[in-house]
Order: sequence, then structure tokens, then C-alpha cells
Amino acid sequence: MEPVDLLNQATAAIKQANIPQDLKVVAFAKIMDLLVTQNISSLGNMAPINSSHSPERDSVEASGNVLRDIASNLGVPVNVIDRIFDETDGNIAFCGDISALGRSKAEKVQSLAVLLLAGRRWGGLDGGGATADDILRTEIDRHGLLDVSNYSKHIATLKPFITISGSGKKATYKVKYDGLEKAKEIGRSLAGQ
Repeated sequence: MEPVDLLNQATAAIKQANIPQDLKVVAFAKIMDLLVTQNISSLGNMAPINSSHSPERDSVEASGNVLRDIASNLGVPVNVIDRIFDETDGNIAFCGDISALGRSKAEKVQSLAVLLLAGRRWGGLDGGGATADDILRTEIDRHGLLDVSNYSKHIATLKPFITISGSGKKATYKVKYDGLEKAKEIGRSLAGQ
């Protein structure tokens, strides 16, 4: 069995088990240990590792070009981008540590918004155009940060970093240069760079 197959099995097991974010790293390591042990037992020894595979390349192949493009623009190694984003079916989701995005709910919402909008741009999502409010709102809500009465106010304070067209649920957002730079700062910090 190739190392990439073991990684894919472990990743699938984590997703299927709905492991809480703060336990994913530990669970992944344990699952990998288990899979490697099973692989050794079933073969009598470790299957030879194909030298054409590298962990960085396999990670890129497993997640497609979206995460590779985001990592490249962030200036972080591809093998650590999963500390920030997860890619599923051509869409990205924040999978980092929410508490690292700020002290207050407003700071967390603003950091997550800038990071997500930049990631979508770098990943070639939204066809290079603006991101619809429902995409941003859904991701913020998924992390328990949506405060319906203050959401628009939190996003409006990002005008130095994003262009806002429309209002409310019909709004669209496009990240500016300063927003991309802010996202790089946030992303590199989350990636430990």
C-alpha cells in the first residue's frame, strides 16, 4: 500500500467520525499508527515506498490544485496548509484554530472573513469575481460566530480590506490588496511560519 493511500484512509476516517477540531491532529496520528501497523501485519513487513511520491506532492494531489494555489500565495509549504483550510468538492472551509483569530467575536469574524475571501481568490474559486454573502455567512455560522444583529457591522469594518457591493444577504465581497496582505499575515501565523 502506498503512503498516500494510508493518508487518504486516515483523512476519510477523521471526516466520517466527525472528530472535534481540537482533537483532529491527535486522532489522525493514532489512526495513521493503526493503519501502518495493519499494513505491516498484513504484509509481513512494510510495503516498499514508491520513491516518486513525496508527502508534499501527495498532499497536493489528494487535495487538488486549490490548496496548492492557496499555499503558494500565502507563502507557506503545501504540507501545512491543512492547518488553515480543508478542500472538499472544489470548495474551501476554514479548519484552523478559531481562538487564534482574535480575542473578541468581532475580531474572529473579521479575520475569518478576510482569510476566507483571500483563500477563495487564491484558489480560483468564484471565477475570479466576488464572493456571495451566503458563502461567507455560512462559514462564519459554521464556527459559531454568527451574530445576526452585528454581522453586517463586523463585515462593514473591513472596507479597507474588501470591496462590498450590495447589502445584507444580497451583498458580495471582493478582497483588496491590503486584504490579501492581511490574510497572508493571519495565514502564516496559523501555519506557524
